[in-house]
Amino acid sequence: MKNTLILMLLSFSAFSFSQEAVILNGPELVISAKEGIPDSAEISQTISLPDSQILAIPYWFEGSPSDTSVEVSFNGAILSITDSLPIAEDGVGVLSVNIAAYSMMEGIFAIKLTSTSPASFMLVTDIDSDIITISGKPVYETASGEMVVLSPTIEHQNNSRMRLTWEQTSGENVAMVANNDGSLSIIAPVTDRDQSLDFKLTADDGSNISDETYEVMVRASDSSAATASSGGSVSILFFALLLLLFYRERKCGFKR
Repeated sequence: MKNTLILMLLSFSAFSFSQEAVILNGPELVISAKEGIPDSAEISQTISLPDSQILAIPYWFEGSPSDTSVEVSFNGAILSITDSLPIAEDGVGVLSVNIAAYSMMEGIFAIKLTSTSPASFMLVTDIDSDIITISGKPVYETASGEMVVLSPTIEHQNNSRMRLTWEQTSGENVAMVANNDGSLSIIAPVTDRDQSLDFKLTADDGSNISDETYEVMVRASDSSAATASSGGSVSILFFALLLLLFYRERKCGFKR
């Protein structure tokens, strides 16, 4: 954290979000509290509130919510916040503010952040399209020669505008089939030993990129191991027989 407050405000604008709420759309407003020192920071702008009951303010928060509070006001009057900072640290959320008494009015709209520990608060232009989250089971386990489907969870409102790319980054090459739901189907290689395969999923919406890596543990099947063991025994027996025949030939030749 920097020891000075960082305040960046380009402009505020509002557009329809639904029939009951509008979203406050602001290009990156960042408020950072002084490290380890109780402090507060405030940013304000003169705007015209829309005709709505609820104003939704998307944000990205880093820090400890239990040590941080946010206050929203209009013309000095504190507005009621119906949805506050997320319980978990470092996350995305939406401040839902009741503006019923002030809709269609113009005045000074202010956001104040107070924190007793390092924290930052950032308004984002579009909370859903600016942030792509990929999650899901990180490790899969399958048997030799079996099919496995990697099924990540992708959080992004405009899925139709995203490009999803799968690539294999390590292990024996396998055939890959990318499915319409974003999952990946593969056939594990037939192997007589345990091995791992790594695959990388990249999501790109044209301006933001997120990626995640998944591991597939391939276990050697009993039949593969048995075949390998049997093959080894047959080879040894075959060479033993050859050696025996060679020895007998030499022995017979010597007698001649």
